[in-house]
Amino acid sequence: MDRRTIQLLEFEKILKLLMEDCISEEGRMVLSLQEFITQTKELASLHDLVGEVKRYLESPVPLPYLNFGYISAIVKKGAKEGSALEGDELYLVADYIISAGKLKKYFLSGDVTGAERIKALVSEFPDVNDVASQITAVLEPTGRVKENHPAIRKLKNELKNIRSSISKAAASYLNDNKDIWQTDTPAERDGRIVLPLKSDYKGRVKGIVHHMSARGATLYIEPFELLELNNKATIIENDIVVQVRKILKSLTETVSAQKEEIISLIGNVSYLDTLMARARYSVKNRCYRARISTRVTALNKARHPLLGEKAVPINISIDGDLKILIITGPNAGGKTVTLKTVGLLALMNQFGMEIPAEEGSSLPVFENVFADIGDDQSLENALSTFSGHMNTISRIIKSSQGRTLVLLDELGSGTDPAEGVSIAMAVLDSFLDLDSVVLTTSHHGLLKNYGFTKPHVENASMEFDRENHSPTYRVIQGIPGESHAIEIARLSGLDPSIVEKAEGYMRSEQSDISTMIKELERKQNKLLEREKRLKEDIKRYDLAVLSLKQKENMARKDGFSSLNKFLNESRRNLENLVKELKEGELTREKTLKVKRFAAEIEDRLEVEKEKISAARAEAGINSDLDLKEGINVLVGNYKRKGVLLRKGRDDSWVVQVGAVRMSFPVSEITPSGESEKPDRRHSVAVSGVFSDNQPSFTLDIRGMRAE
Repeated sequence: MDRRTIQLLEFEKILKLLMEDCISEEGRMVLSLQEFITQTKELASLHDLVGEVKRYLESPVPLPYLNFGYISAIVKKGAKEGSALEGDELYLVADYIISAGKLKKYFLSGDVTGAERIKALVSEFPDVNDVASQITAVLEPTGRVKENHPAIRKLKNELKNIRSSISKAAASYLNDNKDIWQTDTPAERDGRIVLPLKSDYKGRVKGIVHHMSARGATLYIEPFELLELNNKATIIENDIVVQVRKILKSLTETVSAQKEEIISLIGNVSYLDTLMARARYSVKNRCYRARISTRVTALNKARHPLLGEKAVPINISIDGDLKILIITGPNAGGKTVTLKTVGLLALMNQFGMEIPAEEGSSLPVFENVFADIGDDQSLENALSTFSGHMNTISRIIKSSQGRTLVLLDELGSGTDPAEGVSIAMAVLDSFLDLDSVVLTTSHHGLLKNYGFTKPHVENASMEFDRENHSPTYRVIQGIPGESHAIEIARLSGLDPSIVEKAEGYMRSEQSDISTMIKELERKQNKLLEREKRLKEDIKRYDLAVLSLKQKENMARKDGFSSLNKFLNESRRNLENLVKELKEGELTREKTLKVKRFAAEIEDRLEVEKEKISAARAEAGINSDLDLKEGINVLVGNYKRKGVLLRKGRDDSWVVQVGAVRMSFPVSEITPSGESEKPDRRHSVAVSGVFSDNQPSFTLDIRGMRAE
C-alpha cells in the first residue's frame, strides 16, 4: 500500500489501538510488521480466523489469567554455550509456557461451534510443558531457588549453625567487659560481624580493625575468635552461590535443549495474539466483517473509527458499473471525512480487521489505495498548493495498476476555476480508462454536470438541513449538492451587509441551478420514503404468507385427525356387525341393524365433509380446483404475475412468467382474479388430502336365510 496514503488516512493510530489490545510483546512486534493483504484467499482466511476468535470472546467463558512476558531474547541468550540465565528470566520462560497451555485449553475446550480453524491452530502448539515443570519445581515466582532444594537446604542449615555460633561469641565479648564497648550490639561491616570498641581501649582486644567512626571514637574490630567463624560463614555463603549457579545453569540447559520448540511456540502465540487483538477491537467498537466482493463497494452506516461517538454513520454504494463518485456540498459538511472513512475502512479490511459498519457491508480487495487529501504546498521545493496536488495526482495515475481505490479531495482547486475544472474532468477521464474506484470532492459546478452526463460516473451530496442552516454529514447519492457558502458565512459571523451583497451577486446566475438541485433533493427524498414503505409492505406480506402456511398445516392436521378417528370407529363397528351376522341366523333385527349402520355412516360422512370444508375456508387455502388453464395467477414468494399453461407433474403447474415458462407447486400459485368469470364458484379444498368420494361398505350375505 502507498505509505503516504497510510499516513494521510492516519492508519498508524488504528494500529496503535490494535497493539494496545495485544497481550504479548512479541504479538505487538508481529502486528507492527504485518503488511496489508492483497490476495483474496489469504484475506478471507484471516477474516475467518478473526471471526472464530471473536465468537470465543463473545461467549460467557472468560479468558484465563495469562502472562506472556518478552522471552525471545531470553531464549536466544540461554542458547549461547556456557551461559546461565537468571532465576527471574527462567521463571518468565516457565510462565510463558504455562500461559500458552491455558490459552490452548481455552480454545480447545470452549463450547463454540464453527471454530475448526482456530482449534487446528492451537493444536499445533509445541508441547514444552516439561520445561516449565522443571523450572517451577526449583524456583519461586521471584526467581529465587526454593529453600527446600536438597543441596541448598543442607548448606542453609550449616550457615544457620555458624551464624548462631558467631552471635554467641559476640555476646560473650560484649558482656565480659562492658566498659570498653560503645554499645552492647554487634555491627556488620563487609558482610562480617564486628564489635564497637572504644578507641581508648584499642589495645585491650586482639583482632582486625575494619572501620573507624567519623570522629575516631569507635573502632569496629573483629576479634580473632570471630574471625575464624566469619570465615566459615563466608565459605558456606560462597558455596550456596556456587550451588545456585549450578542449578540455574542446569535449568538454562533444559531451556536451550528445546530452544526450537519454544521459539516455535512464541511464533504461534504471537500470531494468535494478533488475531485476538483484532477480535477485541471488533467487539469494543461494534465492528462487523465486510464481505469480499469483486467490484462492489457497499458501506452501511459506516463510522470513522477515530471519531468515536461523534462519528455520523454514512452509506456509500458503488456497484460494478460505477467508477467515479463526485461528492459536492457545503464546507465543513463532511466531504473530506467521508473520503477518509472509505479509505480507512478499506485499509482496515485488508489488514484483517472487521470494520465499524453494519452487517451486509462489502468491499473489494484493492491492490492499492491512494489519497490526495490536504494542502500539498511545499516551501522547501517551491511548490504551490496546486502544483503539489498535480505532482501527487500524476504519481497516482502512473502507479494505478490493477484494482485501486483513489481518494481526491477538492480536485481542480487552487487555481483559476475554469482551468481547474477542465483539468479535473480530464483527470477523471483518465481514471475511467483504468480499473480504479475514484471518490472525489469538489465545489465546481461543471463537475456536477460531468456527473450527470458521463457513463460510470455519479453525483453525490452532503445533506444540508435548510431549516437549521447546518450540515447533517449524511451522504445522499444520485444528486449533486450545493456549497451553501452564504449560509455558512452568515453563521460564521460575516458582516450581514457583505452577506446580502453576496446573495445579490449570486442570485442572477445560480437561481435556476439551485432550484433544479432542490427539486432533485425533493424527488430523492420522496423515492427514499417510497422505498421504505415498500420494504415495510414486503415484510408484512411475508408475515401473512407465513401465517397462511401455518393455518394450512393446522387445517390439514385437523382434517386427518378427524377423518382417522371416524374411520377407526367405523371399522370397529363394522367388524362387530360382521361378527354378529356370522354367529347364528340372519334375522330381521340384524338386517335393520345393518341398514341403520349404513345410514349412520352416510350422515357422519356429510358432517365430516362440512367440518373439513369449514376448516379449509377459515384458513383461506387454495387448491388446484381453483386453477384452470389460461387464468391469470400470482406465483412464487414475491407473487409475480403469470398465466397458467397446463398441469404439470407432481401436483405442479407450468406458468408463463413474462417470456419464461416455469414450473410451480400448487402451494405457490394464487389466482389473481383478473380473468375470473362472475359466476365462478369458489371452492376451498385441500388438494391430495381429502377425497370427494364417500367410502362404500359391502356386506356379503349370500347363502344365508332371512325370516
